Amino acid sequence: MADTLKREEAGHSLGTVDRHHLWRALTPQAFPLGSLLSALTHAKKQALPITDEASAMEQEGWRPRLIRGHSDNLKITYPDDLELAAAILAAREMGGAA
Repeated sequence: MADTLKREEAGHSLGTVDRHHLWRALTPQAFPLGSLLSALTHAKKQALPITDEASAMEQEGWRPRLIRGHSDNLKITYPDDLELAAAILAAREMGGAA
């Protein structure tokens, strides 16, 4: 992970998080459909905090394999993520390496 991560309290940094064993979760994520649907259903019934497919599977005891991805593989979460994705796609269409 290239980003520097900070631990926060009340809007102030408490220090830098060791990122040595941290990974960014990218999409798409792939799991057997039946197992994934079961995990998502269980998580919803239990009101578990699920942020992506892998977190649902982790709640069921799975240990998803981590595979290095591309830094421009965006997770569309916020409206401004769409603008950045559009810019990356436009650069690719023009032959850029974004």
